[in-house]
Amino acid sequence: MNNEEFFSSFKFIRIKPNRYNKGGNMSKQGCVTNFLGRLLYGTGKLVSQGTTVMLSAGETVFIPKGCRYESFWTPDENSRLEWDSIGFDYFPQTDKGTYLLQKVGLDGRATELLNAVTEQMKVTPYTVGRLYEVLDRILPKMQRQVGSQDLITENAVKYMRDDPFASMSEVAAACHVSESWLYTVFKESRHLSPNEMRQRILCEKAEELLLSTGMSVEEISNELQFSSSSYFRKILKKHLGKTPSEIRRTIGV
Repeated sequence: MNNEEFFSSFKFIRIKPNRYNKGGNMSKQGCVTNFLGRLLYGTGKLVSQGTTVMLSAGETVFIPKGCRYESFWTPDENSRLEWDSIGFDYFPQTDKGTYLLQKVGLDGRATELLNAVTEQMKVTPYTVGRLYEVLDRILPKMQRQVGSQDLITENAVKYMRDDPFASMSEVAAACHVSESWLYTVFKESRHLSPNEMRQRILCEKAEELLLSTGMSVEEISNELQFSSSSYFRKILKKHLGKTPSEIRRTIGV
């Protein structure tokens, strides 16, 4: 990653709708990055999978990357509604767990550092440095859901079964972990890579088609987006130990 890519991963925005506002991200991928949000005026409510966070003016919330949530923002008695949104992709520590959607308490120093970021609201080496100082102070105190490796892989496999053509970055985001950590977890827990697991899932779908339809091998290969029918045969043999004809022979097709 070069400097331009690194700095473009940050999103510093001050939002002033000045009226009731409903937002959030309920897409399959959820929140596109991590966010620290500090409410300046008004009240807020964020809801995600049974978790509700209520915000008053001056309070800060953390929204994790991949989180699917809805937000509701209400102006104060003077019709003011305003908050700062600080987006970032990279944690200053190994991302081996899941940080939850939660209200964040800032001590005096963390407040000063965050003020230094929001006073400029520009992505510069100075403001990025202050942001990471804030994160260094608050992350050890934040709630984490450190799921077992089995839980992470189970969620990833379920996601890939639902959408076997999803990118690995989408799968990782749905599991609330980094893509690199997803690969590590699969290697340690399943002794194969996420891509190999995807291949296995596609082979299972191919077996179903071979047994339940009259589709040709080439048609099934195209349906499951293999690069060629010869590669499809190779992967099928690798994961199921059988060729297409051997699979169909079991039912006399």
